[in-house]
Amino acid sequence: MPFGLYLEYIVDSLSALDLYISLSKSILFGLVITLFSCYHGLRAQRAPYEVPMVARSGVIQAMFFVFVSSAVISAAFYWI
Repeated sequence: MPFGLYLEYIVDSLSALDLYISLSKSILFGLVITLFSCYHGLRAQRAPYEVPMVARSGVIQAMFFVFVSSAVISAAFYWI
């Protein structure tokens, strides 16, 4: 399949709503990951062994929120 034909099929199959959802989700996920990382990073006290502990909890919480919110957003827009 030629690359030009492949791009034509992609453009024909995507709607403006698909692009809006994708951009909205990526901006939301970037903000969430940033907020969780900063929040947990600033919670570390003076001891150096606390940094990996708070970093791990920040990653876990950010991943959980991203997975759950992605499923909810996708399900919500599936029924639109």
